[in-house]
Amino acid sequence: MEQLRTELSHLLGEKLSRVECVSEKPLTALWALYDAQGNPLPLLARSFTTPGVARQLAWKISTLARSGSVRMPVVYGVMTHEEHPGPDVLLIERLRGVSVEAPARTPPALGAAAGADRRSAAVVAPSG
Repeated sequence: MEQLRTELSHLLGEKLSRVECVSEKPLTALWALYDAQGNPLPLLARSFTTPGVARQLAWKISTLARSGSVRMPVVYGVMTHEEHPGPDVLLIERLRGVSVEAPARTPPALGAAAGADRRSAAVVAPSG
């Protein structure tokens, strides 16, 4: 995490006081960035352990933003590591109304029930 903070500080040209993990999955993590005074920056960093995924996702988000009807976050850039090891990072806009300082946590029982409902709804096909 310290290496990520240092690299992002260098890339952005601004000292970051901290980088806080908002969401973590096996192959990706979402990071909130804070300036030298501790204020949240209006962008998020999403890191990927698999090379090329950040670039692919940047292309998909940009395409959806241009041709879709749903508001997509602005893609500010992609940081790749081709000469030395490290995660690829996608820099995206932090959408308004989504708090990254206090991420919502779904209790395991509720999360499993919600997932079951979604799976059931996906199985039902319209007749006709």
